[in-house]
Amino acid sequence: MDTEKASFSQGQSQHLSVIDLIVWGERYSVGHPEIDEQHKNIFNLGISVYENWLKGGKADELRLLVEKLETLLKKHFFYEERLLTKISYEGLNEHIVEHRSMLKNLDAVKEQINERVSLIEEGGKSSGGSMLAADWPVLQFILGFTVGHVATSDMRYRGAITDSNSPD
Repeated sequence: MDTEKASFSQGQSQHLSVIDLIVWGERYSVGHPEIDEQHKNIFNLGISVYENWLKGGKADELRLLVEKLETLLKKHFFYEERLLTKISYEGLNEHIVEHRSMLKNLDAVKEQINERVSLIEEGGKSSGGSMLAADWPVLQFILGFTVGHVATSDMRYRGAITDSNSPD
């Protein structure tokens, strides 16, 4: 019985750690209301993806979430790049390269999902089957965006955006 409690606590702790990373907070704010709102929407979608994963990750639901994620990211990247161009952000080229790399990674994630779905369908599971896996690529992508991109790369332009918003 004590072993069960320990396992549950450890699993619960890991769950809270992932949620803490994905939940929007002021620590992720770049100081621009529109970009912060876009980031918040992407983070909220990340939580939906994670919750989908926790409940077994049915393929049809996951596909819809990933399509929505792709749409949000493309709109966000376009807006952000246009704004960074407008303020002559020094690290713009590197930032654009990172965005393109992330979209390419998302394409690879979509391909992996489609491959898994094909395997599941070949096995005769009409519901799409579970997408749950230890190396689940969508969750890795979401964490890469929230922690990797926003918390590091986007924070680099925070001062430049704040300076461009202040009155002369």
